[in-house]
Amino acid sequence: WTWINDANVFELDGSGAARTDAAGSGDFISTLDFLDADVSVIARIIRNTDTTDAPGLTIRYVDASNYAYVRVNDVDASNATIELRKVIATVDSQVAISGNVSWARAGAHYLNVVTHGTNTRVFVERTEMLNTTMDDAAINAGTKHGLFADDQNDHEWREFGGFKSLFFGKIVKIQPRPNL
Repeated sequence: WTWINDANVFELDGSGAARTDAAGSGDFISTLDFLDADVSVIARIIRNTDTTDAPGLTIRYVDASNYAYVRVNDVDASNATIELRKVIATVDSQVAISGNVSWARAGAHYLNVVTHGTNTRVFVERTEMLNTTMDDAAINAGTKHGLFADDQNDHEWREFGGFKSLFFGKIVKIQPRPNL
C-alpha cells in the first residue's frame, strides 16, 4: 500500500518514525486506503513538547472537506485528553472528549481507534477512553485511515498499523463442546 499525503506532508526522520514536515501549516493528513470503513487503526505516538498542536489518527477520510480524526490534546506536563472530531463540508466539530489521561510530554502510548457502523471506540494502550456514536452520511463510507496532526509539531508516530475484521454478522448461539 502507498501512503497518500492528503494535506501537507509527513516525513520519516531516519528511525522509521513519522514527523510533520517543517514547511507545512494547517492540518497534516496522510492515509492508506483500507478499502473498508470498519477498521481498527493504531499507532504508538510520542507526545513531545509542543503544547498547542496535537497528534492523532485520521479515520474515515473521504476528502479534504469530509473526514473524522482523533487527537491527543495537551492538558499539562503529565496529562492529556482524547478528542474525537469530524469535518463535514469543511466545518470542524467535536463529537466526544475524554477526561484526563495520564500521558506525559515525551511519553509514548498506543492510540487505537476502532470503527464499526456508527460506533467509534478509542483506546489509549488497552484502556477505553471513548465509546460513542458518530453517524454522518458524508463520512460513513470513508475507507482511508492514517495519521493526523492539526499543525506542524515535534510529535512522533511509530508502529502505525491497522486491520479490518473478516467477521460480520451476529452471534446467535455459543455451544461449548467439551473433549473435542
